[in-house]
Amino acid sequence: MRRIAAAAALTFAFAPALASAERIVSVGGDVTEILFALGKGDRVVAVDSTSRHPADARALPDVGYMRALSPEPILALAPDHILAVADAGPPGAIDVLRQAGVRFTRIDDTPTVKGALAKIAAVGAAVGERAGEVARAAGDVEHALGAGEGGHADGRATPGLVAAEGMEA
Repeated sequence: MRRIAAAAALTFAFAPALASAERIVSVGGDVTEILFALGKGDRVVAVDSTSRHPADARALPDVGYMRALSPEPILALAPDHILAVADAGPPGAIDVLRQAGVRFTRIDDTPTVKGALAKIAAVGAAVGERAGEVARAAGDVEHALGAGEGGHADGRATPGLVAAEGMEA
């Protein structure tokens, strides 16, 4: 009985170290940015082609476009966890990744301020981030978007500037 208790104590003592060793493939630029903002960039081993920020993400292997994923290159990276926006696909590729036994977390992609805050919380929960760090990141985004200050009643942010490129006058 003491051996079981000692083994359990060691397991819990090393659980944070095991979690930090997790190899993550991030699919979706916003998911990648959130992971890096939460300080988990060192756990990301690959990203999709929409992951352009932060600059460190561009140095990682690219697994292709989020809606045209191929499971083989992703599985070759031996990830422990794949975090992907809800519209990642195609569905057959997602099925293969799940059947391969890799932990797969779909992150909702509601395009509102509330949706962005929920996405931060979902990514944080998926990687076991402390609530305080998730709240800090969500607060930064909420402040940057001006949620409640000029936003729409349904949570959509009011754009401060819209730029059109390539249009002739």
